Amino acid sequence: MNKKSLALGEIGVAMLATLLAGGLSELGARFEIRGADAIQQIALFLVLMKCYPERLANQSGITPLLFSIFTGSLLGAVWILAVGLPNLGNTKFPAATDFSAVDIALGVLTAGVAAPLFEKKVVRQLMLDGLSRLVGRFASSLVTSAAFGLFHANSMLWGCFASLLLCFCALRLNMTSVQRAIAHGICNILILLWYLTGGLGLSG
Repeated sequence: MNKKSLALGEIGVAMLATLLAGGLSELGARFEIRGADAIQQIALFLVLMKCYPERLANQSGITPLLFSIFTGSLLGAVWILAVGLPNLGNTKFPAATDFSAVDIALGVLTAGVAAPLFEKKVVRQLMLDGLSRLVGRFASSLVTSAAFGLFHANSMLWGCFASLLLCFCALRLNMTSVQRAIAHGICNILILLWYLTGGLGLSG
């Protein structure tokens, strides 16, 4: 298989997986299946890992893990400073009675584990790798980051920044999908914590 065919194949699989995830999410919502998003995202991630195993050298040990934690904490802190605090007065935070322990657990599982694993495999391995073969690393990073920003319309600039940093981690630092998912998951959990605690108690 030549370079172009391989690239188009990866991009096609990424788009198909995204559409499938969206369809399964709609079905889960229609039939009110709790945890459906987390289940289908983890299942799709495992299937994609089997079909497209990581080509990057597996980095084991404590240092890559610590770097993933640091990166996720940095992204979460930037979100709080650039998005959370400036919009503190306009944010409608949920009351403690609006959610249960199960809701919180499912939120952490979906935002902190399932979504980062699926997104990192689809967008920042298959899509990014496929585009890199066609247009180069820099242009592919810009394209995927612009798309990621559009999916975060309320914080577009932060979304682009976060995506560019994670693309850098993928392309230059050779971080695996799981390592980048750890960073993304920590960031998402910090954002979730911001909402669940009324902006860390700053909303009054």
